[in-house]
Amino acid sequence: MVDHRADAVPHATARLTAIVLNYHTPDATRVAVQSLLDSDRMPDEVIVVDNSASAGGPAICSTGLAQSVRYLPAPWNLGFSGGMNLGIRDALERGSQFVLLVNSDAAVSPACIGTLEQALVDTPQAGIAGPRIQSSRSPGETISLGLRYAPALGRMRDRAADGAGADATDGVERVDAVSGCVMLVRREVFASIGLFDEDYFFSFEDLDFCLKAARAGYASLLVRSATALHAGSRSIGPQSTRRLYFAARNHLLLGRRMAPTPGRLAAASRFAAIVALNTAHAATADGGTLTERLGAVWAGTRDYLAGRYGNG
Repeated sequence: MVDHRADAVPHATARLTAIVLNYHTPDATRVAVQSLLDSDRMPDEVIVVDNSASAGGPAICSTGLAQSVRYLPAPWNLGFSGGMNLGIRDALERGSQFVLLVNSDAAVSPACIGTLEQALVDTPQAGIAGPRIQSSRSPGETISLGLRYAPALGRMRDRAADGAGADATDGVERVDAVSGCVMLVRREVFASIGLFDEDYFFSFEDLDFCLKAARAGYASLLVRSATALHAGSRSIGPQSTRRLYFAARNHLLLGRRMAPTPGRLAAASRFAAIVALNTAHAATADGGTLTERLGAVWAGTRDYLAGRYGNG
């Protein structure tokens, strides 16, 4: 693991920018922004990137935000990865040393930002930190404690689903990845590995980013005493089968890019395992008919094989 102590900026002088990504969720976006403004460690700047600025339907606009918040309309829907990249480029150009990424359907606790920032300052080998994510739909339920990833077969699991000491409320742990719904990133990580991969468009880009960072020597931390609430699936819709399309396609893309060893047999085994996992998930998921859900998995698999990425 690389020690990045020499690159660190003193905590008291580090510029921290928060980016909130909106896509047809103006009310939720305002709640997310207000949670940032109410933080004990308020960001030096808050940027709202509006992926719905060029489309019909409800959009947030600059007049609906606090004067201290900058509004950055996207030319079209850039997806999670492209929308966040638009804000990240802006933040880095303005000298930010830490960039906090926040989904529009997430809200941070007052101590969250400062706790995440302190964890990175105290751990020079780390480049990314994420909080304990709790459900805003089911109060008290922990839905994410960071992610586990097994590259041989491409299996991904949230540590909260595996138990992972869900009752513990303190401690900092190294994890394979943290959820992109709330993620604090050191500037040096972007300089080393670049921004989010826009091939993904929606889902798996956060896992891809954290795994790339780990390969470059930047660990990801799960900080249990930092908390945030997350609703989930607000922008794409919890009943939409499109999320199954992106999950199937992007899971296969990640599996190939993060493959530990080359070889046709290993690749075929990983491909089969990932397709089976997504098919099993679609069989019991909410939204649409069984035929529609399985069709979304097939369409994602087909587009992966055809090399069709982005917004699908």
